[in-house]
Amino acid sequence: MYKTILVTLDGTPTDQAIIEHVKLLAKIAQGRVVLLHVADGWAARTYGPDAVSREITEDTAYLQKVRQEFESAGIPAEAELAYGDPVREIVKWVKEKGCDLVAMSTHGHRLLADIFLGTTASRVQHSISVPVLLQGEVTPPSHTQSGMNASHRPRVLPLRSDDSDTRGALIILRSRHQLAVD
Repeated sequence: MYKTILVTLDGTPTDQAIIEHVKLLAKIAQGRVVLLHVADGWAARTYGPDAVSREITEDTAYLQKVRQEFESAGIPAEAELAYGDPVREIVKWVKEKGCDLVAMSTHGHRLLADIFLGTTASRVQHSISVPVLLQGEVTPPSHTQSGMNASHRPRVLPLRSDDSDTRGALIILRSRHQLAVD
């Protein structure tokens, strides 16, 4: 079902939640992972692949570290660095190279920017025709009467486990619950 999974990374602690989930998913699906980070600092936006900066050096090292983490878990992985606007570059990658699933972490808490510009995840999902898996940042749960904070309850959406058309599907994960596939 998901032979090629594109995992977009931004180099923040929120990446870890999507990395851990995709490890499980890639093993179940026997798929390969492509890690994509878009460098969007001044040098990257101005000079593209010719940019030389501390940002580029750190981003490249981070991608290689995460790639090695997947390979150590027995999951084939590649790492790619793009330059410029994250939304534009992610959409371009999907359209030019193709994948079966895009996996992204989400941040939240950017109310004004989200209202006026839209989140990167939202703008990407509305621009491509492959399923998008969104994983929110995992924080230690607050215990309520139900035992789970409302913001960490998983939202369950139907998925197809056959090869039927899944274009436009959106999967949102808000917890560490593992995905079970029949």
